[in-house]
Amino acid sequence: MIPRPSLLQELSKMDFLINIAYDPESQLPSKLIDYALVGRPILNIYNDKLDEKLKADLLDFLKGNYSNKLKIDGIDKYNIEAVAKKFLELANKKSKGLS
Repeated sequence: MIPRPSLLQELSKMDFLINIAYDPESQLPSKLIDYALVGRPILNIYNDKLDEKLKADLLDFLKGNYSNKLKIDGIDKYNIEAVAKKFLELANKKSKGLS
């Protein structure tokens, strides 16, 4: 197993990253959070939509054209510092409610 900091460093060296998506409405996998944090273009492939558009998108990515990359909004809220801060805020609210 690769330690997460080393993984992020290796991911940041890639030209682009590939995500095999299932149901983007229900959750944001931690892998995608890591992908977005390293700032590399993401090619999102839906397992039920293997069609000509995907082929065209893949060819574009291989040529360095990332105009169809996956965009993830609000990624900063998943930064470990932001998550820890939110956790502490919730813990403080809970402890004040118990006092």
